[in-house]
Amino acid sequence: ITERKTQLDNLVDYCSISNDTSIYKKWLYQHGIAEGTEDIPSGECIPLEYNIVFLNGVSFSKGCYIGQELVARTHHTGVIRKRLMPIQIKNYEELSKSFEHKINDLTIINQETKRRAGKLCASVNETGIALIRLNEWKHNLRIQNADVPIKPSIPTWWPPLDEATKLEMRIDHFSSSS
Repeated sequence: ITERKTQLDNLVDYCSISNDTSIYKKWLYQHGIAEGTEDIPSGECIPLEYNIVFLNGVSFSKGCYIGQELVARTHHTGVIRKRLMPIQIKNYEELSKSFEHKINDLTIINQETKRRAGKLCASVNETGIALIRLNEWKHNLRIQNADVPIKPSIPTWWPPLDEATKLEMRIDHFSSSS
């Protein structure tokens, strides 16, 4: 996924054959894209929160599928409160020491309020993806029980945040493209 004005010549450095999937995963995570059951928990996620609608992965006009009522209701209210976002993990070495075995599914908290702000879904070293509450993404966020700050960002390919709230993302303009 690139912006229309991107010069494709600049991407040549990334074009090589390798068995190491971490380069590919890191690129996906930098752009806020989840792939497969490793990143998208089967039976636990709402496709709209994982930006699948932005990638034309959800149709609101055809077929039946498990969870269709929830997805349709969420779509028609037009508000998603959480989104999968790319994150930078500031002290990755500290995090990997503290949680040697499993660093995915860790809780992310707002440092000031100590309230849950989201969860880490996957990472390749310091680059990851996290399901973050949109009203929390600009605050100082940390991994719970670790002195590890994270910095979420909004991918360039997302539509703009809702002008009324600046917190929640409207999705109703996607219904005509599906």
